Amino acid sequence: MPTSAPLADAPRARVGRYEVLRRIAVGGMAELFLARSASIEGFEKLVALKRMLPTLANDAEFVQMFLEEARIAATLQHSNIVQVYDVGRVDGDYFFAMEFLHGSDLSGVMRALAGGMIPLAHVIHTCAAVCAGLHHAHEQTLAGRPLGIVHRDVSPQNIFVTFDGGVKLVDFGIAKAALRQAKTRTGTLKGKIRYMSPEQCQSLPLDRRSDVFSLCIVLWELTTGRRLYSGRGDLDVLRAIVDRDATRPSLVAPAYPPELERIVMRGLARDPAERYATAQELQTDLEAYAHRAGLMLSAGSLRGFMRDLFVERIAAWEEALREGRDADLVSWGAAHDDEDDEDAPRTDPVSSGASAHDHDDEHSRTDPVAEVSVTPSEPVAPPARASADRRVPLPIVVLAILTIVAGGAAATVRVRRARMTSHAAVPAASPVRVPSPPAAPPTPTPTPSELPVVPEPLVRAEPSPAPKASLAPPRRRKAAAPRSHRPAVDPDAPMTE
Repeated sequence: MPTSAPLADAPRARVGRYEVLRRIAVGGMAELFLARSASIEGFEKLVALKRMLPTLANDAEFVQMFLEEARIAATLQHSNIVQVYDVGRVDGDYFFAMEFLHGSDLSGVMRALAGGMIPLAHVIHTCAAVCAGLHHAHEQTLAGRPLGIVHRDVSPQNIFVTFDGGVKLVDFGIAKAALRQAKTRTGTLKGKIRYMSPEQCQSLPLDRRSDVFSLCIVLWELTTGRRLYSGRGDLDVLRAIVDRDATRPSLVAPAYPPELERIVMRGLARDPAERYATAQELQTDLEAYAHRAGLMLSAGSLRGFMRDLFVERIAAWEEALREGRDADLVSWGAAHDDEDDEDAPRTDPVSSGASAHDHDDEHSRTDPVAEVSVTPSEPVAPPARASADRRVPLPIVVLAILTIVAGGAAATVRVRRARMTSHAAVPAASPVRVPSPPAAPPTPTPTPSELPVVPEPLVRAEPSPAPKASLAPPRRRKAAAPRSHRPAVDPDAPMTE
């Protein structure tokens, strides 16, 4: 099967009727481009073009997964789900064009806030919109039969907020549906570990209530500013989700609204039968709470919040559009930080605890189906410490060592003299035997389920740089003057009445 050359080397290349403007991201399965669809009378439209990597075009399994992602997304026509416009094949390469979203995902919003909190009204509005999109996907049928679509990856990275106040659920790449032909292998997990439901962690059959659990994790974290589930590795996180009830938000935020806490904790019930039966039920309760609490849920106010938060980025985009500088169009995919995202779908064994770097959204997360093998792995050796950029001359090192040794020897002599003087002035006391107390009973070691759970911050602060070591010789302290035993009152001083 023929394959085409990389489009990144040809910025004005074409894929079918789409003109490629620039590459946004590349993953393990596909690459994403900002493209333009042109038609008669000057009609133009920006799209996100997702093309399967040419190196995988001969792999039938990857081709099937790629086409199924497009097929599932194309069946979903809802204002809160990213839209797929076209699916095709050109010169042996598979691609599909989808709605281009100008905005940021929730994880990017939290990073932009730098430790701040999203206003509660915007959090409720966003989660209610995601509920609407999920319910539409869950209710899809084919020839009168339910498709049984389950997203399986509801997380902050897959909830997108546009600069116009729109909310979109993205990335159905690992969604479960009856029309899927490729099946998940036994003993593998798909999705982001910290946002999985208990039944998903155990590879049990899933239904729509699994997505409800994942969305309530997002709701818990956005309203507390903390991570709900954390641990030293993926295996610790899996055990916490399966074996422990979720921490009540009021234990982290004492002023947490009790009614909202009731909603969140119902969605986080470990038993699916105790959760909301549908995402629509969760949406109804969230909107009713917002009404009683006097919160205004508005796309207009959310638009103002996003534009104030990303004012510089929006200005750069609009300037590039006005001047026709297609190559300088700053898409959301290029605006993310380069740091590793530990929420990204894992492709490493569960017990390793390492994070696979990935982009944050539908448009940039173009890796193959995220799979986590539930098998132990060898510990990863720590990286070797990099050598210093500068070397100190040997004479300076020797001089510093001699100075330190000489100062230490002098200090030792002074300490010994002081001890001899104190021993001569104070008579030795007879030893007194103190009876030893009875041995205390051994303290029982708590089990992992009894250990307190301390949620970690949702956005980590960067560690402060370590102080630099100094090679300068230490200053020699002056010897303290010996204490005199003169009385507090001077006998030669004149007496006054």
